[in-house]
Amino acid sequence: MPEGLSPTEVGKEIGEHAKHTGGHSPHDRAIAIGEALLLSVVTIVAAWSGYSAAKWGTESSLGLAAASSTRTEANREFQESLTYRVGDATTFNAWFAAYLAEDEEAVEVAMAATLWADHTDLLKWNQRMIERKNAQVRQMLTLLSGVGSTPSSFLYAS
Repeated sequence: MPEGLSPTEVGKEIGEHAKHTGGHSPHDRAIAIGEALLLSVVTIVAAWSGYSAAKWGTESSLGLAAASSTRTEANREFQESLTYRVGDATTFNAWFAAYLAEDEEAVEVAMAATLWADHTDLLKWNQRMIERKNAQVRQMLTLLSGVGSTPSSFLYAS
């Protein structure tokens, strides 16, 4: 035998209770309708609140993911710039050591490596060195032609 009342029995009990109390007054009926309306408004507000919270949670998660992605990209670019900076410094150090040792071949090798770097001051210095060497060559050619000689006469003289 099941415990409690069946829905039919509950209906009968409510009907008997209404007979004993003499029915509901209009005031009681208005209170019951007001309670039902208030309960429905609370239900709708609670549902809207849950929807808004879920929507905001999704938007904030997307914003956080985008910010994290941007930060990761910035860190990667920064690390790449440090790599180039170290490469430039290493190349410059090799060139400067060769320059101080007055080893022309080592200077040329270091300059060739430096030409691939984006080191503006060093590239300007390289251009000045080339122009100075060209001026020296032109001066020597002028001196040779002044004495009636050519560079080929020195190269092929035996």
